[in-house]
Amino acid sequence: MLAQTFFDRVVAEAGGRIGQRVLLDVLDHGLSSVEEIASRNQLSRPDVERAVSTFVGRGVFGKREAERADRFAFLHPALSARAAAYCALDRAKVARIRRRLRQRMLAGQRLTTPELVSVWRHLGRAISPDELATCKRSIQRKVFNASLTALIVSAVVVVLFIELRSSYSLGFEPPGGQGQARVVVRMGRPGRPLVSLLPHDPPFGSVLADTGFARAGLAEDLRDRIESERASGKLERGPERQVARVASHGAERLAPRAAGDGVDPLG
Repeated sequence: MLAQTFFDRVVAEAGGRIGQRVLLDVLDHGLSSVEEIASRNQLSRPDVERAVSTFVGRGVFGKREAERADRFAFLHPALSARAAAYCALDRAKVARIRRRLRQRMLAGQRLTTPELVSVWRHLGRAISPDELATCKRSIQRKVFNASLTALIVSAVVVVLFIELRSSYSLGFEPPGGQGQARVVVRMGRPGRPLVSLLPHDPPFGSVLADTGFARAGLAEDLRDRIESERASGKLERGPERQVARVASHGAERLAPRAAGDGVDPLG
């Protein structure tokens, strides 16, 4: 438990994921220089130098001076054994991810999104050119699919917006009123909550016209359709034609007594 806590702190100080990869590299390859570690893991030299300096300062690595470049290894075999136990799960995970990557590459398949994330987190750029090409193809396919999905969603929104701006619905004003509530014409069609949030002049749901009829004067079937938000239609071009069309829509469906009395739908 103490060894686990100790290595957790040292690895965090060494750069987290970068420190973990440096620790694994020295564990696998033994005595190595900063350049060799950076080359094998495709890491920047400053990042590797910071990680190595942390491990040296914490007494995990020892430095052996050489003529060309200093080399580093575990200070004591016991530390190497402790580090191997600490990194066991990560080493198994890295091996599994690399094996999966190789399988995808040889089969000509693309990586899934979770697999791409795992490769990026645990392998980084320490992969072969062929493996990198497989990752790039997988990313390109993901981008293409995402772009296609966004295009389809945008097209659906545009179609719904055009349909909504050219339609109207009948409603009661005030909405919770009883027999004396007036029948009004609202912009748009109900049942499009997200599209209705888009800006429009007049706003969707706003009152276009007041038919002049009361709720009590409607035929039962029309009253039920308005209450269930199923009384709607298509707008004509031009404000005057719109008002006349929607007002007549309500007049045609009034109770027989109102129509028989010769009520003018436009008031």
